[in-house]
Amino acid sequence: DFSLDCKSEVAEYEEGVKSRGLELEALKTAKATLKESSGLSFLQLNETRSAIRNSLDLKHFEVVRMVRSLGQKLEDRQLVLFSRRMDSM
Repeated sequence: DFSLDCKSEVAEYEEGVKSRGLELEALKTAKATLKESSGLSFLQLNETRSAIRNSLDLKHFEVVRMVRSLGQKLEDRQLVLFSRRMDSM
């Protein structure tokens, strides 16, 4: 019985390793495709999405975060939606 458990664990481990390898390969392909299509690196794509350049941007970010956090805490969908709308401004 112990031998069966060990064999099962080994099989699960090997399957997990294989799965992670496939995931890494898919990520590598996706990253290369993004770079080819836009000419930007993955980090540059992330950088353009959220840039806090000055204190006003930081204040905006903090207010949006606080409203979203309060909405999640109170489970108030309207507050969460409002924070999303604020974030797009």
